[in-house]
Amino acid sequence: MIISILMVLLGVPLQTEVPFKPNEEFQLQVDYKFKVRTGNNSSTLQIDFDKGNLEEKKTADGPLPYLIINFKMLKLSDQEVRVKVINNFGKLFLTKKIKAGEDFKLDLGFTDDMKDRVTAYEYNIYFINSDKKEVSMVHFYIHEDGTFLVNNEKRGKF
Repeated sequence: MIISILMVLLGVPLQTEVPFKPNEEFQLQVDYKFKVRTGNNSSTLQIDFDKGNLEEKKTADGPLPYLIINFKMLKLSDQEVRVKVINNFGKLFLTKKIKAGEDFKLDLGFTDDMKDRVTAYEYNIYFINSDKKEVSMVHFYIHEDGTFLVNNEKRGKF
């Protein structure tokens, strides 16, 4: 409380939460495929340190589950002119101008990597106005157990 008052007195703007975009205004389709991981040698070993002892595991050969999301904007407000996608590492994943009815693909990668926290497992799609301010957002999150959440609502499990 004291920090908030000091920030107001010093002229520092308070961080406000960007509201979720209503579910009726967007559609997503999960494109769940199996792909062969390239670049790994079948003789490569991985070490698992989680159990307190060293266990050697051979990397998986053959196809692995892979996730692509087709995102379609059914309805946009007058203020929403651009979209920006950022992952949990703070990396800009996509930015582009948008129109209602337009869609784009989000190639998220191997689901096992997301569940193991090797790659990004959380994405925020921000809808931005002409002043470059975030108006609304859609939030994707993949839990370690594979539960897939969109705007904090369960949408499936990988």
